Amino acid sequence: MSDDASIDDSAAPPPTKTLARGLRLACWSIRAAALIWWIWTLAMATLLWGDRETMVGRWVKLYELAPASVSDRGYAGAFGLVFVAAAASAVMVYFLWRLTQCYLDGRVFTVEAARNLRRVALAGFAATAVGVLARPIQVWLISVDLFGKLPLYAWLQPPDLLYLLICGFLLALAVIFEAAAEIAEDSASIV
Repeated sequence: MSDDASIDDSAAPPPTKTLARGLRLACWSIRAAALIWWIWTLAMATLLWGDRETMVGRWVKLYELAPASVSDRGYAGAFGLVFVAAAASAVMVYFLWRLTQCYLDGRVFTVEAARNLRRVALAGFAATAVGVLARPIQVWLISVDLFGKLPLYAWLQPPDLLYLLICGFLLALAVIFEAAAEIAEDSASIV
């Protein structure tokens, strides 16, 4: 006699309920992680840029920047770009929130969900581009002398490439999911 005969399958939850429970947990975890990431990133940038003496001191030490070349107005403008980049990231988090709401509402394999996934990817591309483009503008606002002294990695950093790869992957998935959802809708309309 095998042990399999003693297993009672009636106590096991249906697969769709298990999927729904796991999906709810995943959606809320993604939402929490996105908000924490956004708040953390903004807080760290604000703390970093909020201490002007330390920032300018670092540039003086690393790049022999003349402290007198940094104007209050230029520094304030560079600091302001932190919030522009944060706003671009907030748009991506907003679209991620909308996508997870689709999933939470049970609209997982739909054209709407695929389009929301595409919006997440495109907003992620835009947020990354804003972050990358903000760097040279910040440096120019701080001091033209600093512009030629910075190494290449100051302009384009490894996390930028990672964000672009993730967004590219999400965009590809969105295209695949949208095509699959359209085929499923066409098939359902025929039947």
